[in-house]
Amino acid sequence: MNDRNEFESKDLDFLKSTKRPNLPPSDKMVKFGLEMLSHSSIGIELLDFIREKNIKIKVITGTEERAFEPDNENVVIMLKTVNPANPSRFVLLLVSGVRELMQQEDGIEKPGYVGQRDDILEKFRVSTGDKVGYMCAVAYEINEILTFSNYHITEELKKMGYKKDWDTFLQAI
Repeated sequence: MNDRNEFESKDLDFLKSTKRPNLPPSDKMVKFGLEMLSHSSIGIELLDFIREKNIKIKVITGTEERAFEPDNENVVIMLKTVNPANPSRFVLLLVSGVRELMQQEDGIEKPGYVGQRDDILEKFRVSTGDKVGYMCAVAYEINEILTFSNYHITEELKKMGYKKDWDTFLQAI
């Protein structure tokens, strides 16, 4: 019985560990993302907004990858703790988060949870479509630059579930 308890306690030591996979430092990820955006005309529009409004960009870890704006001054990019986003996905999440913040100034209403169901769904559709359009435009422009061709940003956009949107975007240009 004693041997069994020793075996179990050794096997379960990993549960006590608080060590997480290392993410690159947040400031380096943000700097890289902003640098990539500076090579796109749409990205420059986003950068101008960030500078004019003094937007802060924070990277956190969580259970899913997403970007959101908790208030009018911050964009939060959440990366998975395990297997975090590659650089291209990070840039696309950055675009999504910044554009979400810009939408308020551009008159695109943020979908809420109060009101008629059809109205809420329509606001969500418009808001999401706008963000995806920006993501497609930035991906397209960055993909055209030979220096960034190894990042496969358009492929990453498709992996994020936007293949149909990407195809529609290509047909429209």
